[in-house]
Amino acid sequence: IIILATWIIAFIVGLTPSALRVSTMMTILLLSRMTPLSSDSLNTLYVTAFIFLILNPMVLFNLSFQLSFLAVFFFFSLQPILVRTFYGKKTIKATIKKKIIQNFSTTTAAQTFCLPVLLINFNRFPIFCLLTNLIVVPLLQVILISLIVFLIFIDIPLLNSGLEFIVSIEMDVLMFIAKGADALTTLIF
Repeated sequence: IIILATWIIAFIVGLTPSALRVSTMMTILLLSRMTPLSSDSLNTLYVTAFIFLILNPMVLFNLSFQLSFLAVFFFFSLQPILVRTFYGKKTIKATIKKKIIQNFSTTTAAQTFCLPVLLINFNRFPIFCLLTNLIVVPLLQVILISLIVFLIFIDIPLLNSGLEFIVSIEMDVLMFIAKGADALTTLIF
């Protein structure tokens, strides 16, 4: 069911390289769990990239392919190191600290190693990108949960309206943050 759902979503969003990467990786990971062979995230990423390049070698020059695979590669390789480096004891306070460090390290790993590709293609340095993502990543987690709850209760009229209002506010906040970061970047440059 999960494999089917990821492919349906990939088709809905237009089969972009990042959507295809997610669907292919999920398929490989879930199918590998049904075998006695073990797999890890990096090897799954490598196999996915290999499949993409075998099917269409020119996809290597697609910006979406480059950014998607670079971000995930450095997320898988650098993020665990950053979390181990900055994470302390296992207390409630440390658990909150770990969550903040995970969000920061995810954003840092993805942005840092995609930066050369962004500079080459856009000749701009997204100065507020890292700071904005520290706010946006947790907000997107909240929005995703809200959307799932909304879809579960979509047939209940009064609850549906309340949840729709909450999701609308969350999306407005997200758009405000994105537009604000874009306006600051445009103002500076």
